[in-house]
Amino acid sequence: MGYIAPLDARDTRIADSSIDFIVSNATMEHIPKEVLDGIMKECYRILKPDGIMSNVIDYRDHGSYFDDSVSVYNFLQYSERKWNFLNPSIMFQNRMRHSEYAKIINKYNYKILLENTSLPTESEKEHLSKMKLDEYFTTNFSMDDIAIQGCIFVLSK
Repeated sequence: MGYIAPLDARDTRIADSSIDFIVSNATMEHIPKEVLDGIMKECYRILKPDGIMSNVIDYRDHGSYFDDSVSVYNFLQYSERKWNFLNPSIMFQNRMRHSEYAKIINKYNYKILLENTSLPTESEKEHLSKMKLDEYFTTNFSMDDIAIQGCIFVLSK
């Protein structure tokens, strides 16, 4: 076990198929999508054939943890331009939805051992249905996909 920092996780220079276990906890939602894609590619390369990758991903607007007036879906109402202005680099959130993570996972041929999604309550679903979401989200995702609030993905090669 070791700690290597700073390091670009897209290019670790770690030997192929040499890592037993990779874990991320509430991290992936803070990585830009194009960077995350490269990280997932690199993780697949360095993961042993019998290795495991565990990811806990929180799809909620993190502002909702600090302000009761902010919905877990709040950040989905803003255009990309406005969100780039409102989204501080100190607590960047990529706003990716469940299907986007699944697409990257499938792109690199991970086997999904566990996919445990956090679903909304009925009152959260009702609130979401009344929100005016940005067109990007309503055009590209189903409401069921938008509603998912997080996931635990356990993966292998």
